[in-house]
Amino acid sequence: MAGSVAIEFVGAKALEKALNNNKFAQKVFTAFIRDLADDVERRATIKAPTGVAGALRNSITKDRRELSKHVVSVGSNLRYAKPVEFGTRPHWPPRGSLARWAQLKLGATDPMRADFLIRRKISKVGTEAQPFLNPALDETRRNYFPRRQQTLLKDWGNEFVKQVVRNGGLRA
Repeated sequence: MAGSVAIEFVGAKALEKALNNNKFAQKVFTAFIRDLADDVERRATIKAPTGVAGALRNSITKDRRELSKHVVSVGSNLRYAKPVEFGTRPHWPPRGSLARWAQLKLGATDPMRADFLIRRKISKVGTEAQPFLNPALDETRRNYFPRRQQTLLKDWGNEFVKQVVRNGGLRA
């Protein structure tokens, strides 16, 4: 994905190895990782800037070809997702690339003139970061386990939850 964050469960390999002979536990663990990715995806979709048509929000998804059993990529395939997340250094965007945005978002009556002026400013100062993926991951880190603890205990058992807590959770 053009702009994405990989979610890795810290200690997953050790946990997976410990669960090696238990097919049910392995399925539960895989479902757990997918559930975490769903949470990050939902939060990132809410946090993403809307732009003109909401294309960035609509493009956020999980990578269906999971990187492994314990790493999932969440992000966007749009080429501008990464510059939105991290901002940019000064550069000249392609001519006409901001004309539609200027017309719809700013109400520019001469979109090509507005396009030039915006691109000129970007060539001098770059663009400011508008993070949405990393804040979504941070919120999931803080809120997922407390919110889901009772469900995790009920559905997956005390030992699994202790192992999750012991191994520290998530990292980007």
